[in-house]
Amino acid sequence: MAVSRDQIDFKPETLRVDFQIAEDGDTESGKNSAIQRRHIKARDEGEPGRTVPLPPNVASELRRHIKNHGAWGPEQLLWTY
Repeated sequence: MAVSRDQIDFKPETLRVDFQIAEDGDTESGKNSAIQRRHIKARDEGEPGRTVPLPPNVASELRRHIKNHGAWGPEQLLWTY
């Protein structure tokens, strides 16, 4: 869900994984635990993330998705959350 356009490099067919969607609202007491707020969470400074291979068929589908739907919000996410 937290894939943005700038994380995809189509030339070497790789995907950089360096942030995620997190949910706030969990409390130890359980009070207000039903209230969830999703947000983008970057990795810690000492943990830069990783780069993973992007199979050609997945790269092709991502190209098609970007062409048909574009990106969403200031983070340029490919899917809304």
